[in-house]
Amino acid sequence: MSVSPPSATSQTPGEEAAPSPPVPQPGRGFVQDIILNAFEPGVNQSVLIFINLAFVLLLLTLVGLTLLVGLDLHILLLIVLAVGLMIGFNWFISQLPNTAPDPKTTSKERDKQE
Repeated sequence: MSVSPPSATSQTPGEEAAPSPPVPQPGRGFVQDIILNAFEPGVNQSVLIFINLAFVLLLLTLVGLTLLVGLDLHILLLIVLAVGLMIGFNWFISQLPNTAPDPKTTSKERDKQE
């Protein structure tokens, strides 16, 4: 496990640093990066690749099922739903950097609100 160097920005006491987006650590493998991301805030690139790969495999399975069984309304509906879910998921993840926590509230105040 590597320790990241302290940030170069100076902070006054009581001021919290803005959270930086998680990036894959150089010493981690793909699977280890996915598992360890469950304990870190945000979504890193390995998880996005894994989820999109799962969506592609789902679509390939549904298309293969369509080729084997024939054109079926239920399978076509599942394909449309899978494509919509994939597009919606990727859109949501792309919008996450645009949301910033309210700088007026501290983490202690947010914990009290929950």
